[in-house]
Amino acid sequence: MELLLDTANLEKIRGALDKYPVSGVTTNPSILGKEGSADFISTINSILEEIGTLPLHVQVVGKTKDEMVGEGLSLSKLSRNIYVKVPVTKDGLGAIKELSKAGVKVTATAIYSSIQGILASIAGARYLAVYCNRMEGSGIDYENVIDEISSTVKDSVVLGASFKNAGQVVKAFYAGARAVTVDPGLLDSALSSPLIESAVGAFRSDWDEKYGGRSISELV
Repeated sequence: MELLLDTANLEKIRGALDKYPVSGVTTNPSILGKEGSADFISTINSILEEIGTLPLHVQVVGKTKDEMVGEGLSLSKLSRNIYVKVPVTKDGLGAIKELSKAGVKVTATAIYSSIQGILASIAGARYLAVYCNRMEGSGIDYENVIDEISSTVKDSVVLGASFKNAGQVVKAFYAGARAVTVDPGLLDSALSSPLIESAVGAFRSDWDEKYGGRSISELV
């Protein structure tokens, strides 16, 4: 399984890398726009520098197949760790096919149906980003879509995306996703339960009562 960070915020990335088992970072035009920097290439290069050898998924914005292919080829030149995100439209499928043939690593995105995921996999996409919360909000069973895609394709990784809570993340994994991308804040919230804090506090209190506040390192 893989855990990716869905953010372009360097501070969030830095903090999450220190705490969580991160496998890469995903971005999109909306996420990049939130960071307020008008220098697109500088932002991408800063993220690449921060994450080292981990993959960075960056989305094209072109509308036609040729525009998407041109942007994808340009992005792929920035780093061998770049995955080019391409929306699964008719033009997008053509771009995925051409980019994949050129050796560019592609993440198919904006997937809302099983047929989109299956076609993108056939076209050569390595990751298939299924928009879970957006689907749930539109009355679409994202768990069923993930299950259908993951049970059908063999050469692509189903990547759960667009989450609003940890429960959706767990359901995506359970349905068959082999990777998810989440905002680091969601992970922080999931691990900030009063129940967890109460249990840890009780352990520490019992320890201090027995060993006078000394650490394990002091006793070894």
